[in-house]
Amino acid sequence: MTDLGFKPHGKRILVQPVPPPKQVGSIMLPPNALEQRPGEAIVVALGGKWPADIALRVGDRVYTDRFQGQPVEINGAAYRLHAPEEILAVVEHV
Repeated sequence: MTDLGFKPHGKRILVQPVPPPKQVGSIMLPPNALEQRPGEAIVVALGGKWPADIALRVGDRVYTDRFQGQPVEINGAAYRLHAPEEILAVVEHV
């Protein structure tokens, strides 16, 4: 169980969305410029047992479709609950 007191049921992933930047370098972006792009999020909790071929851990940064997943509010903060197939990529830092 996470320190939030929330554990996803089955093979679900609880993520906290990272808000998109409003400015990139010295260029201001229009408010809807990043709406169609995948959203970055941080994995907060994992439910169930995961097969060895899925290397996802709490704290990983992932990309998800902004319009998938179930919105969840925990202690006033916004989270999204995703199925494994809704995770588009895991951000790997070299």
